[in-house]
Amino acid sequence: MRCPHCGTQIADGSTTCSACGANLTTIDIDSTVEELMGQLPTVRAQRIEEKTRVLMDRAEEPEEEAAPSSDADDETRMIDGETRVIAGDGTEGEDPSAGDGGANEHPTIKRDFGGNVPGIIPVDETVLRPRAKQAGDDHLFVRNTRDYDHDAQSSNTVAASENFDTITEKKSKRGWRRDPYERSARRGRTPGEGNSTSKLRPLLALFLVAIVLGGGGAVLSYGLELWGGKSVPSLVGDSQGSAESELAEKGFVVRVEAQPADDAIGKVLSQNPNAGTRVPEGTEVTIVVATNRTMPDVVGLTEDEARAALQDAGAELIETQTRPSSEPDGIVLESNPAAGQAFVSRESITLVVAGPFTVPDVIDQTEEGAKASIEAAGLVPEVEYVTSDKTVRTVVETVPGPGEAVPEGSVVQLKVSSPYPSSPLHLAEYFKHSSQDADAYLQREGYGFVNGFIDANGNALAVYSSDENGKVTFSSQPYIRSITLPEQDSSNVLSTGVPIAGMRFDLPQWQVPEGHDRAAVEGLAQAFGFEGLADFCDNTSITLPAGTTPSTATFSCASGKMDDLAWTIVIVDEGGNRRASATCAKEGLYASSDVSKFGGSVCRFVAYQEVYTRAETKVNVGKKEIKDQNQNQDQNQG
Repeated sequence: MRCPHCGTQIADGSTTCSACGANLTTIDIDSTVEELMGQLPTVRAQRIEEKTRVLMDRAEEPEEEAAPSSDADDETRMIDGETRVIAGDGTEGEDPSAGDGGANEHPTIKRDFGGNVPGIIPVDETVLRPRAKQAGDDHLFVRNTRDYDHDAQSSNTVAASENFDTITEKKSKRGWRRDPYERSARRGRTPGEGNSTSKLRPLLALFLVAIVLGGGGAVLSYGLELWGGKSVPSLVGDSQGSAESELAEKGFVVRVEAQPADDAIGKVLSQNPNAGTRVPEGTEVTIVVATNRTMPDVVGLTEDEARAALQDAGAELIETQTRPSSEPDGIVLESNPAAGQAFVSRESITLVVAGPFTVPDVIDQTEEGAKASIEAAGLVPEVEYVTSDKTVRTVVETVPGPGEAVPEGSVVQLKVSSPYPSSPLHLAEYFKHSSQDADAYLQREGYGFVNGFIDANGNALAVYSSDENGKVTFSSQPYIRSITLPEQDSSNVLSTGVPIAGMRFDLPQWQVPEGHDRAAVEGLAQAFGFEGLADFCDNTSITLPAGTTPSTATFSCASGKMDDLAWTIVIVDEGGNRRASATCAKEGLYASSDVSKFGGSVCRFVAYQEVYTRAETKVNVGKKEIKDQNQNQDQNQG
């Protein structure tokens, strides 16, 4: 095949011309035809030059003898610058064609071309053939036409054709025979042109157009994938269904490979062959589709084996927790997420691994929290309340101690800061606990609930009693010795959480000290757990309000403070009838009572209420008030 751009012969199937470098895969029809038509004059000139060389080679070859004839021995020669005809007998004559006006002029008549003919064939102004033969210098006549201006091709072509008169003679038995190029020149036409050339030009153009159109059609049909296979489409980022449909429409065989990933689930991650590759229809195309990572089943494996399996599945963050178990230590009991569930590599995965049964560290935990931890460890909690300065219901100690290995199901003793007073007599401790705990503690210690109400201030008014251990009264006026409450509509208000404002404890007769001096009072204060004694009075030192009826009873009273609590101890002996009581209340409670008559002394105020007021106080529950009748009478008398 030839290059459509430069005409160079090249190998079939080449995509690039080795001479001009033109791309042969696509053809611009219009530009190609225009380029070829523009090259025709140059092609003609090249053909003339080739023809000239061929004829000159022939001229140098020995001439063959013609058959005998009447003029066979005639010969035309150049003698003294003139053309002479030498007959066969050796006589000279004029050129037979000299007198016919040039119609039959001998082709070797002297001509002056004015030097070289630009653009085509340079010639000497002398006769060519004799000098060529004499000198042997063919280069005197012919040069490369590319050394000349091609703009004057039309006129130069005619001039070049005239040069053929000197070199294209053919001798025959009839005489000299002119070359077709000579005849063309004599008729005023460019050699190579004529009737035959005029007819070939349209055919040549049509032929070239057909070639171009055929090539363009081939390119177009190739681009439309009518032949030469199919182009693999770009599928990366498409959904699996969309990619499969597109490949099936093009006639490809689809192969799907799953690849676990964190993102773009269901999308194509890669493909083979790559997009744009031209392959035959029916070729297998592989698409790699992103799928969810799935948790492997690692239960029953060792921790190391489970970690390796998870890392192979793409897990990056693996945490371990230990759970007491009868399984060998280090065996995976559970995984989170569970086997078969989807996970993302950057999310945390937890492995629960078997470990020995050990006592968990629950020190300083609440009672309920510690019990739950002990049970979760496969052990059995057992609570023992102890006296402690720590917050009530807080674990103080465990037996066995934290971290000790024990058999499954072992009992762990929890020593918990008691929610109850250390003794029913330790009144100040009741204020550290809830009303419910106070109720539970008293009943556990044998104090039965008698009755209860809510007073006008919203505080508990309740009585608990024990034949052997005395009576406990919760009241906003604990200094009143005896309160009579109706039995109807009574309820256990402490068990419902009604707050405690004050307490009074009346000792049973057998617990009352023999004496009632200061030492006896201080002894009782210690028994009730009171500290900080601040005041003392007895029947000889008390100052009574004006109008108070004297009493024959003898007594001793002491008072003190503990934090924000005020306490008192009173021992009374009325003609051999001895009694003792203790009170404890929020210090602010006495601020609402009129203690100014007693010099602001809580001790004297409580002693007066114990000894010089009427022994019984009636309570009007309906109006939710407690009324001290004697005190009112004394005030009225005053």
